Amino acid sequence: MADPARTLPRAMMTSILLVMALYVAVSFAVFGNLPAERVIAAKDYALAEAALPLFGQIGFRVIALAALVSTASAIGSISILFVHGVTHIGHLRRTSETGASRFVVALASLASFGAMALASIYVSRVSPEVVVLLIGFVTFSFGLEFALQRWMGRKILPRVVS
Repeated sequence: MADPARTLPRAMMTSILLVMALYVAVSFAVFGNLPAERVIAAKDYALAEAALPLFGQIGFRVIALAALVSTASAIGSISILFVHGVTHIGHLRRTSETGASRFVVALASLASFGAMALASIYVSRVSPEVVVLLIGFVTFSFGLEFALQRWMGRKILPRVVS
């Protein structure tokens, strides 16, 4: 990247504005095709219900499938928050080298884990099956890692930087 100080803020603002525009467009599409009573009645599948008059049963199924992909992104978001929290904990060990404030790094770690907890609580109430999938993925990952270590005869050792 040629000029990250200029490019990254532009990219972030552009993506935020595009997502905002997308959300507004989706809201107009849903409420433009359905009365408020049907949106409330459809609740979890309101977007698919809004696609039904325009695209028929195929559109309904395509949008419902997209909602499943969206559910997968909830798993990704929770995972990313976990990785951020763990990364900040690792950074706490290196604050003397990076010059970062231990308080700010610890606060960032707490904020990441707090956001992860809130996202997990929300997802567990809205889509409990996502929590089951997330627990399944974590269990599978640890099991696979353990099996591969045994099978390959490898051990995870602390990283030594000289």
